[in-house]
Amino acid sequence: MTKKLENPEFYVNCDGGEYVWHGTRFSVVRQGEMRILHNDDIIVYSDRLEYHGITTDEQLEKLYQDNKVIHNPWYEIEENGVESDDFAPDVYHTLTEAIAAATEMESN
Repeated sequence: MTKKLENPEFYVNCDGGEYVWHGTRFSVVRQGEMRILHNDDIIVYSDRLEYHGITTDEQLEKLYQDNKVIHNPWYEIEENGVESDDFAPDVYHTLTEAIAAATEMESN
């Protein structure tokens, strides 16, 4: 997948958090698990989305409408690799909004 995808579901390649974007002090981290029941498959990692032909944000939205979602991931912001609700209590659902928030934190 060469296009920048917004949804965190496209960045689930392992258990635990994954760094998706790095600034000087702040980073965007994909958190949470993904569990989508699709036909006879339980989609847990991003490669299974691609296996089922889900390669765009629009296709993912359709998948969510037509299937049962048990868990879905999100983005959080960490400072110097440390997760803290003190400076970044919010979760973000698109990569653009998470990067914008981290970039704003970088400038303060």
